[in-house]
Amino acid sequence: MTKLKSNSDSTVAVADKSEESEVSEKKIFVGKSKREQMMEKLRPFIEEEAKLVKGRFRCHETPGGYANVYCSKYPGVEPFKKLMFDGEIYEIPLYVARFLNGVDVTAKGCDGKINTCAYPVHAYKSDRDGPMVRSDQDQSGNIIIPDTLKKWTRRYGFESLEFDKAI
Repeated sequence: MTKLKSNSDSTVAVADKSEESEVSEKKIFVGKSKREQMMEKLRPFIEEEAKLVKGRFRCHETPGGYANVYCSKYPGVEPFKKLMFDGEIYEIPLYVARFLNGVDVTAKGCDGKINTCAYPVHAYKSDRDGPMVRSDQDQSGNIIIPDTLKKWTRRYGFESLEFDKAI
C-alpha cells in the first residue's frame, strides 16, 4: 500500500506490503515550472526597472503636444498609464523611460535597441550620381522596387534629469 504525503519538500511516504506499520520516507525533488524559471530570470530586471526615475517627457512628433502613454511589460507589475505633456517633468518607472527611448535590456538579440515610439523611414536605392537602380519583376509579374531603411524617426523620448543640478 502506498500513502502520499504532500508538503513543501515534496515528501512521499511508502509502506511495504508485508509490514504496513513501518513507513519509510523518500524525498523527491520536482523541477520548477517554466513560468517559475522565467520569473526567476526576470526578477533582477523587474527590481531594477521598477525604480522611479525623474526626467522630462519629449513629444518629438508634435512639439508642445501631449501623448497618452500606456506601457505594460512585466507580469505582476502594475501597468503604467498617464497623459504626458511635452516638456513637463515626471517621475516614472525606469521601464517606461526605456520604452519611450526605444531600449529594452531584456532584448539581447538586438543589443537592446527595439525602436519603440519610433517609425521607419524608407528610401529608394540609388546611386548618388547615376540613375535609380532598375526595378525587377518577380515570377508572378509583380514589380519589385528596391528600397532600403534610411532612418528611424523618434515620436517620443524621455530625458533623464539625474545630472541636472537646477532641479
